[in-house]
Amino acid sequence: MQILRLQIQGLRVLDAVDLTLAPDANLFRGPNGAGKTALLEAVHLLATGRSFRSGGPSSLVAHGQSALMVRVHLDKGMTLALQRERNGDVQLKRGVDSVRRIAEIAAEIPVQLLLPDASELIFGGPSERRRALDWGLFHVEQSYPALARNYAQALRQRNSLLRRA
Repeated sequence: MQILRLQIQGLRVLDAVDLTLAPDANLFRGPNGAGKTALLEAVHLLATGRSFRSGGPSSLVAHGQSALMVRVHLDKGMTLALQRERNGDVQLKRGVDSVRRIAEIAAEIPVQLLLPDASELIFGGPSERRRALDWGLFHVEQSYPALARNYAQALRQRNSLLRRA
């Protein structure tokens, strides 16, 4: 998977962005507040359905806009898009088809985010490590999400039974 083109409208400080990306690497530079992190946030938002920055859905939408939109054109001829309204409503598209779950979009664009607090994967609690492993496995093994859901359900049922005993 490779993103060939990135389009963003109404995300934080980005009013209307249409970038054709280089095949190997891209370098974004500019002054503070220019939107460099917002470019990365846009791809992360499309891949995961949420921001890696603080604030709720309404803080993502640029001032004066009612919604934000992120669209990527992939090298395999596919287009993926997310539109998020200020009230939190989300619309997802793969090509011209609407999709219900962010997992259907995420499966097409594997993203692993490493922030300055990445040391928490080693020194933090097990939940951070589990979340990172789950996300990586999601992109490697296509059947993993269903297995993880079944496991989580079995675990909840087991814990419920143990509490009753």
